[in-house]
Formats: sequence, structure tokens, C-alpha cells
Amino acid sequence: MAELLARVLLWHSKSSLAAERLVDWNITSVTATHEMAISRLGTYRLAEYRAGSIIKTTTKLTANHAGHVEFRLCPLASKKDLETEDCFEKYPLRLKDGSTSYKIPGKITGEIEIDLVLPDVKCEQCVLQWTYVTGNSWGICEDGTGALGCGPQETFRTCSDISLS
Repeated sequence: MAELLARVLLWHSKSSLAAERLVDWNITSVTATHEMAISRLGTYRLAEYRAGSIIKTTTKLTANHAGHVEFRLCPLASKKDLETEDCFEKYPLRLKDGSTSYKIPGKITGEIEIDLVLPDVKCEQCVLQWTYVTGNSWGICEDGTGALGCGPQETFRTCSDISLS
């Protein structure tokens, strides 16, 4: 797979935009919209893929906190546009097995290969979003009971600029 620019790590955030770096659990929020402009000026390599193809991604897991990994896409009309939550919600990516998330197995660490099916969308400027929602924090479940993996979980997120033809 082509080298992609990973721009942002999002930790403990309710925000899902690639353009923001927010820590919203009693810590000051910091936005990082300037990071997108750097890659879109042509300084970094842009990976190119064929719309509708299957691509192999690699997630490097240095610590296993259970949970799952998911991917979404936001096709932009121009390099000047910014991705939005609404845009990402329209394009959840499917894994080769048809699901929309990859459950992190057991206690493994290291590199995990995940095959993604790209949508049949063409865009010169797309933003590929990767999200790891952990599942090792205690919280309140929907049924009112408490359990590991319920409630808000630590979330990591990053984005890469790609194009689909």
C-alpha cells in the first residue's frame, strides 16, 4: 500500500472529524485544522486507488485494549474543502467480509491487516478516516448495568488523503 500521511491522533474525544484534535474530558480543546492544509498543498504523497477496489490496510497495535477498528471516507469537491462529520457518515467503509468494523481479537499486538472495499465513488481529494474505539474501560451499558466495554471508551483516530479514480 502507498505511504499515507497520518495527520491526527484523537484521544478521548466526542468529535469524529479528522481535522480536529480534541481532548474533551476536562482538558482544554485544541483544534488542528492547519494540519490538513499542509498535505493538500502537495508537500506529501497522495495515495491513489481505483473506486470499488479492495485495498489492504495495516493497523499497528502496540497495546491491545480490545474494541474495534472502523474506516470511513469523505470525498471532497476540492482541495480547499474541509471534511465534515456528515460527509464521513455517508461513506462508512465495508471490510471484505461485509462488516463495517474489525473486532480486535484476544490479546494480540503487532500489525493487523484489514481488507477494505472502497466505494464506487470518484474523487481527486478524499479523506480516509481510521478509528480505533477501545473496549477496556468500565462504564454503564444501555440496559443500566455496568460492564467492561460499556459507556464512553477511549478513541483514537487519524486520517489520510487519498484519491479514487
